[in-house]
Amino acid sequence: MSNQEQIALLQQGIVKRWNTWRQAHPDLPLDLDEADLSGFYLGGFNLSHAHLRGANLSETDVNNADLSYAILSGANLERANLASADLRNADFRGANLSETFLRGANLWEAIITSDQLKQARARR
Repeated sequence: MSNQEQIALLQQGIVKRWNTWRQAHPDLPLDLDEADLSGFYLGGFNLSHAHLRGANLSETDVNNADLSYAILSGANLERANLASADLRNADFRGANLSETFLRGANLWEAIITSDQLKQARARR
């Protein structure tokens, strides 16, 4: 289950506050599994190493965010904006990327299938 305190902090939508908190707690795991973050603005947030298994990120704006090493398996990213996001080594196994915007995203070493990229292709 998700860490409700972390979700509450994200819901405030204040990038500087979140990223400062992350710097102060670098070893604290981000447990956002199954969190409903649909429609949120998370652009520029440091979500590296986050556990987002089965999370709902549909229509979420995550542009320029750091999702490197994030576990997004089974997540719903339908119509999400991941433009210029750092997705290095992220795990997208079973994630829904329908109409996801990936222009400029760094997908280096990400676990992602060609079928998922085709789903996202319409908005790349």
